[in-house]
Amino acid sequence: AKNYIVKAYKEEPQFFMWKHKRKDGTLFDAEVSLNAIELGDSKYLMAIVRDVTERVNYQNALLEKEEFLRNVIDISPNLIFVKNYEGEIVLANKAMAELVDNTVEDIIGKKDVDYHVDSEDVEKYIADDKEVMDSLTSKIIPDERVMTTSGDIRYFHTTKLPLVNKKGEKQLLGVSIEITENKKYMEALMRSEERYRKIFDNSPEIIGLVNNNGTIIDINN
Repeated sequence: AKNYIVKAYKEEPQFFMWKHKRKDGTLFDAEVSLNAIELGDSKYLMAIVRDVTERVNYQNALLEKEEFLRNVIDISPNLIFVKNYEGEIVLANKAMAELVDNTVEDIIGKKDVDYHVDSEDVEKYIADDKEVMDSLTSKIIPDERVMTTSGDIRYFHTTKLPLVNKKGEKQLLGVSIEITENKKYMEALMRSEERYRKIFDNSPEIIGLVNNNGTIIDINN
């Protein structure tokens, strides 16, 4: 406090937050303004102290709520993001940032073109985003391709939902669940089935599949 007083006496107005004590000994958050004034030949210090306990409590509660929500979305392994109408990211979780080898703080304000390397993919993302925001209708993209900065191809089941903020500005909420391993498994299964079908159909022997009722459900050529 002494430092503020010295500066104020030097005619440098001071404005700061401080913990003050009431007559009963309890502390409260205060907003303090110090200014030097002259009355006649004397110089005085005028102090204006405002109790801002309610405002500080509200701000702290808001910060706690934001921290809680941040922890919730960062725990999720799925990509969670919000974009504005210009395509800039205004909110993203840790999984979203890690996908593009970056931090949450660094990708805020960025666009898809800033960190996705395939221009065709980017054009598709932008078109889908605009469609959702313009129509105010959600869209499910069951198989969305993403090429990472390292060149890896990953696939996601993405849901995009329209949002309108208090200012009336259109935004988009996206949630993407990775399906890369499932897709690889299904592709391997299809290749296996194709090999089986070739062997099945090219066999010189008659091969048939019959169910418990004696009905033929498949037979080779």
